[in-house]
Amino acid sequence: MRRNLFTKLALAFFVLLLSVLIAVDFFADRALQHDYVRTGFEQLVAIARIAQANPPQLSSIPPEKPEEIAALETWTRHIAASGARITVVTADGLVLSDSQSDPKTMENHAGRPEIIQALREGSGHSVRHSATINRDLLYYAVRQTSPSGKPYILRFAFPEEAVGQVLWPLRRGLWFASALILLIAGIAVVLVSRNFSDRIERLTAVSQRVAEGDFRAQASDATGDALDVLSDSLNQTAARLDRTIRTLTEERNLSSAILGSMVEGVLVVNAAERVVFANHSFAE
Repeated sequence: MRRNLFTKLALAFFVLLLSVLIAVDFFADRALQHDYVRTGFEQLVAIARIAQANPPQLSSIPPEKPEEIAALETWTRHIAASGARITVVTADGLVLSDSQSDPKTMENHAGRPEIIQALREGSGHSVRHSATINRDLLYYAVRQTSPSGKPYILRFAFPEEAVGQVLWPLRRGLWFASALILLIAGIAVVLVSRNFSDRIERLTAVSQRVAEGDFRAQASDATGDALDVLSDSLNQTAARLDRTIRTLTEERNLSSAILGSMVEGVLVVNAAERVVFANHSFAE
């Protein structure tokens, strides 16, 4: 019983603690990821402002002059030095320039959510998978107007895995701290569970002794908890039973002595007419 109780208590505490730590780690990781994604978008916004302050010089959309096409590619590479992927897209989705892919091989971008939002609101963002480079990216797009009055889109992107690389040391530290807490708390749970099961075992032994007629009191743990109160109650019950039995024994002995010393013969029978007492005078 002792081992079974100890195992159940320790397992229950351990499962509860593990569940709490998993929940805390999950929500902490989500909060960190959300914060770093927000930081990633803030960096893209900063790059976009720099790009808008020095936009590509396009007299027509799409550019037709070779020097403008070359200048656009140079501008794209220059802005991409910030670490972001740069894409220039017309209002109808035609890719004019991209810092990581050949725009001639890229599909129409008119249906991209950040492009649609930027055309409608002036800027747009999304987190999604890029079919062109097969990676998850953070996208931020802004609407720009050419000297001819035609709108086009400047789009900036960071790989989402870069966020994961930044988060990895924090996640590793969080997991290490959780494992350390789990180890320390697990040891504490084992000790507390063992102490609790030991006290339950002692109380069980006391109740068995009382049932067998041993009314010796058990020392209290002086913890002030429910088990301590139960221990005091068992001690008081055992003491009352001991006093009651001693009193009954003394009364029985006294009655036997009185009846035994009487000159007259005395016979006591029970309801079943069986002899339960007879003094010496009656026996004679």
